[in-house]
Amino acid sequence: MTFAEDGTCVFEMPEYQIAENCTWTYAEGVLTVTREDGTALKLDYTAAANVQLVGQFDTADLSFFN
Repeated sequence: MTFAEDGTCVFEMPEYQIAENCTWTYAEGVLTVTREDGTALKLDYTAAANVQLVGQFDTADLSFFN
């Protein structure tokens, strides 16, 4: 997944000929990625002791990955 500063992103899996445009927002530690069909994936991030971000995703619709 590639994120651009303008709030757009692209999810790509070239080996499966998949490329899908999306948008993203980040607020209060939550990264939300939204596909063109409106399906959203929320990733909740917290800073770990080593200053890396540790994430966990939460979505009611796992078809986001199809």
